[in-house]
Amino acid sequence: WEWHLATNEIWATNARRAVLGWPSTGKVSFEDLMSQVHPEDRSRIRQTINDALRDGKDYESEYRLVLPDGIVRWMSTRGRIHFDSAGKPSRLLGISIDITARKQAELVAQRDRAELSHLSRVALMGEMSASIAHELNQPLSGILSNAAAGQRFIDQGDVNLREIRELLGDIISDGRRASDVVRGIRGMVKKEQMARRSVDLNQVVVDALRMASPDALLHSCQLETRLACA
Repeated sequence: WEWHLATNEIWATNARRAVLGWPSTGKVSFEDLMSQVHPEDRSRIRQTINDALRDGKDYESEYRLVLPDGIVRWMSTRGRIHFDSAGKPSRLLGISIDITARKQAELVAQRDRAELSHLSRVALMGEMSASIAHELNQPLSGILSNAAAGQRFIDQGDVNLREIRELLGDIISDGRRASDVVRGIRGMVKKEQMARRSVDLNQVVVDALRMASPDALLHSCQLETRLACA
């Protein structure tokens, strides 16, 4: 295809016109083409072409076209700027290739990777079930113990507000810890793409050691840490 900038007319082969639903003869403008570019890709393609015209460089892009029958096709386009005798852009020549099959294969591969990642996380949860149970039992046992202690204080009529406040603080802390464990489990088994975020590596090590401690004690192992300074 070829776009004449002065007349804003696009020349394309008859085969390309037929695919895009253009008449076999008659003028086709740049806006006619852009109207068929998928709305989510339109501004990006405009910017790519404008940058190429401004810098006088070749460009390459991938985008979706919406055909007259509503079918969406993926296209890969390479373009080159031609200049007139005054050194100004006069024509844009390019070639477009239908890459829909490749994009569909990439989508299938991406879904397969996501499914494999999900299955791996589920399998890992099974292997870590003992450690997870321990992680939940610790805060739950603490909640029960502190609640029972507070109840005894009340039953005995010996209510020390400072001690009650400390017990309640421990209960809140253990409740949050249990909630964090459950939230982490839910995040691992969810069938969706994992989100990336910054983490405190020291805290990751501490959490991992806390989960590994029961097995370490069972095998008479001593764990030592050397964490980086904050």
